[in-house]
Amino acid sequence: MMFPSRSLLVAVVAAAGSLAAGCGATRESEDVEEGAILDGFDVTDARADAIGSVGFIYGPTTFDGKCTGTLIARDRVLTAKHCVQATAAEAPYVVDRDVGFAVGFDVHSPRRVVRFTKVERLEPHEGGYVGFGHDVAVYTLAEPIDDVAPLPLANDALSASSVALRLWAVGFGAQDYDGRVRGTRRAGSVRLRAVEGKALPSLFPTFDAMETLLTASEGRDWVTASRGALTSLYGYELLPGGEVYAAPDTAQPCDGDSGGPLVARRAGTVEEYEILGVVSGSKKGRDGRCSVLGEFYAPVSARLVAPLAAR
Repeated sequence: MMFPSRSLLVAVVAAAGSLAAGCGATRESEDVEEGAILDGFDVTDARADAIGSVGFIYGPTTFDGKCTGTLIARDRVLTAKHCVQATAAEAPYVVDRDVGFAVGFDVHSPRRVVRFTKVERLEPHEGGYVGFGHDVAVYTLAEPIDDVAPLPLANDALSASSVALRLWAVGFGAQDYDGRVRGTRRAGSVRLRAVEGKALPSLFPTFDAMETLLTASEGRDWVTASRGALTSLYGYELLPGGEVYAAPDTAQPCDGDSGGPLVARRAGTVEEYEILGVVSGSKKGRDGRCSVLGEFYAPVSARLVAPLAAR
């Protein structure tokens, strides 16, 4: 989870225009109080241990975290589909590799690692920005985790009334542009900008405005070399029902945050959160790890995910 510089955040927000919080949304969007489950940048509180790392297991002591996942039942972990298989056409990793879920704040010294036995994937399997369709998967654990409270799924999916809502992304990904610091649980806020249609115009009114920001942050040479991809990105339309787009507020998900939850506080509560999406993908900047343009998320709800978790 990368926390952009203040000047870059100001530029992004200015490009987006006024962000009116709430817009009729039913969920709370104010700052999280100290002591809540998402109580700052480093999320060390054990009450957040439902959010862990998804990765490969090598022998009895080595765990290699690759993505982020969330315990949604005693023996079920929600993550992104692109975290469970190399391509949409290939078999999931769990078929012939040891894959598991690491519990705890630090993936380098987890409290516990539990192996996965199988995985179910949400349809469709094609389309979307990362090419995996609706980028959601649910792993089954070899044994239940009984000492961690699962994080509930929202009853209702994100909709047009949720646009401009402040949400929280959580993950174990890169924390610097070189990717040298990673593997601890971090959280930061993002703003929902689009749930349908073209995503980037919700943040940048013109392609030139987007190009100006990227030139300042990534350099003219990178923008020139990437112009074709950037033009396609600016015109890209969200997968209907399968993608939403959020812009950075205090944080930008990076490499390793994929599959991590997008959460909001339940209305009328102080420390109860619900999952509204998972980190899917983005156009990366010069460093190849993080984007300054925001992120595509795969929306989730209890209605969408319950059939997968029941298999």
